[in-house]
Amino acid sequence: YNPSVAGLRSIMARQGGALYALAFLPWGVLGPLNVIKLLLNKVSPMAHFWVPKETEQCQAACGIARMWATLFWSIQFVWAIAFVYVHFNRDQVGLIYFGMASKIVVGALLLKAYVAGVVLWPIGLAGAGCEWLFVLLFALDLHMCDHTPKPNPGKGGKRGA
Repeated sequence: YNPSVAGLRSIMARQGGALYALAFLPWGVLGPLNVIKLLLNKVSPMAHFWVPKETEQCQAACGIARMWATLFWSIQFVWAIAFVYVHFNRDQVGLIYFGMASKIVVGALLLKAYVAGVVLWPIGLAGAGCEWLFVLLFALDLHMCDHTPKPNPGKGGKRGA
């Protein structure tokens, strides 16, 4: 018995649900706003903080770039909604693992875009760091908390039976 692990387990059990609700915020807010911006083909008034001018002009001039960006933002919004679902249904371990894999990939691609000069540091470094921080917190939550599905006694004790 390790009291520090037991204490951490207790904190994660109490706060783990809030973790998944918090994971909604970055993409749950930015996703719809960027989809609207893309559909209207308007430059964001804050774009100069996030991307070089050339990147914004390139996206505005290229329909296929807008299509892929719309697809990206839409999928990120779907993931944000999935984390709200996990907030209320903590036994969705497969969804948590798949979300972690998505965050690893998105973080790596944000970092790559920063290195290539496509995005500025708030997206390329802070964005990637935020994605990977959630991966670590999700992994810690999975390790520390019991996410196994509970048997349904009304169905013979077997899940899905």
